[in-house]
Amino acid sequence: MFINIPTLGFMEGIMKYIKLKRELKQLARELKKYKHKRDHWYEYADFQGPFQYKVLRLAYDFRHRHIAYCMLRGRDYEEIEVFTKNPPDFDLVKSYMDMYNQKAMCVSS
Repeated sequence: MFINIPTLGFMEGIMKYIKLKRELKQLARELKKYKHKRDHWYEYADFQGPFQYKVLRLAYDFRHRHIAYCMLRGRDYEEIEVFTKNPPDFDLVKSYMDMYNQKAMCVSS
C-alpha cells in the first residue's frame, strides 16, 4: 500500500477545520434554541433576562469563532465582515486561531 506523506499532513489540516466547523454548527444549534426560548420566554420563565444573556454570549462567541475559522481558511477580515460598525475582539480571534493551530500541531507530532 502506497502512502503519500504530504497527504497525511493535508488530512490533519482538514481535520482541524472539520472539528472547528462542527463546533460552529453546535453553537448555531444552541443559539437557535435560546433565541426561541428568548422569543417565547413566557412559556419557560417569569422573565426573559437569562435567555437574552445566553443569546448575547453565544452570538459573541459564534461570531469570533466564525471569523477565526474563515481566517484559518485564508480569508481576510474585510472579506468576512463587509458591513459592520462593531469591530471584533481581534485578541479573542487570535487566541481561537492559536488554539486550533496548536491542536493541529499536537495531532501531527
